[in-house]
Amino acid sequence: QKVRYLLAYLLGAGNGRVPDDALVDKFWPDADPAKGKKSLNTALSFLRTHLKESLGVEELILRDVSGVAINPQVPLWHDVEEFSKLARQAAEMAKARQPEVAQLRRMLDLHRGGYLDGCYMSWATERRHSLERYAREAALRLTALYSRRNQSEDVVEIGVHGSAYVQQRLLIALIAQGARMARAGEFTLRAFLNRKLDLSQSEAVADVISSQSAAAHKLAL
Repeated sequence: QKVRYLLAYLLGAGNGRVPDDALVDKFWPDADPAKGKKSLNTALSFLRTHLKESLGVEELILRDVSGVAINPQVPLWHDVEEFSKLARQAAEMAKARQPEVAQLRRMLDLHRGGYLDGCYMSWATERRHSLERYAREAALRLTALYSRRNQSEDVVEIGVHGSAYVQQRLLIALIAQGARMARAGEFTLRAFLNRKLDLSQSEAVADVISSQSAAAHKLAL
């Protein structure tokens, strides 16, 4: 795991070189300097061998007296790097009053959960919290943009296990907090009022629901 985290840290550092001592302090803080340096040498050797065997990459990791870095000459795609770039672009576009929907949507596509979930080194938790904050802000901003553009209502979608008991308990908890069950036809009415459906489409929904045969169902569609 520590080797995996070391690669993630180097990727996050971009093209900048990280001194050996800094890496030892972050990954082997309790070891004496000599043992820490030996552990770093072993980890880097393992990384080079594994990357060469699995990806066919000879010189992904560079090392000299100034430190360790990812080789900028090797073409790489890094999701965190793209996410951060999109966040900067979205901020600049929002400041210039330009639509940033594409950037925000791509950010949310890239954010698939906590960064290095399970790693509690300080640098990893700081980066994880930062990325999660950007993802939340992107979701809120995208919601606001869609709400203004589509005249939609705010919606929360909750996903739970398929257990009928879990679903029932969730409904009870929501109702206890002031929610209520939707009335018959209410979603169609709201879609009509928000100009998502016209009158004929709204009536067609009612016809589909009330159809009692295949012919009636086909006619409604």
